[in-house]
Amino acid sequence: TTQNNDIQVYTVGVGQGINKQELEGTASSPATRYSYTADNFDSAGALSNIIGPKICNEVPRDASFLPPATGCLQKADVMFLIDSSSSIGKDNFQKVEDFLKD
Repeated sequence: TTQNNDIQVYTVGVGQGINKQELEGTASSPATRYSYTADNFDSAGALSNIIGPKICNEVPRDASFLPPATGCLQKADVMFLIDSSSSIGKDNFQKVEDFLKD
C-alpha cells in the first residue's frame, strides 16, 4: 500500500458530483491535510498555491534523507487520474485536459 511505502497521496475533486468519502479514503491521513475540493477548474488552479508547498515540504520519515535547507525538502512524482467516462461529458473532459496542460 502507499502507506507502507511512505507515499503521500493528495486528492483533489472538482465539481459537484464528487464522492467526498471516496476522495478522502484515497488520500493519505489525515484527510484534512491531503484531500481538497474545488467547485470548478478555475478555482482548482488556486489550490496549486496551497498544495505545492505542502508537497515540496513533506518531511521524509528517515531524516538522513533531508537535503540542505535551500529549497524543497524532497522531489515529488506527480500523477493525475482523470475521469474519462461518458458521465463527465465531452465539454467537461476538454476542461480537464486544458487544466492539466496549463
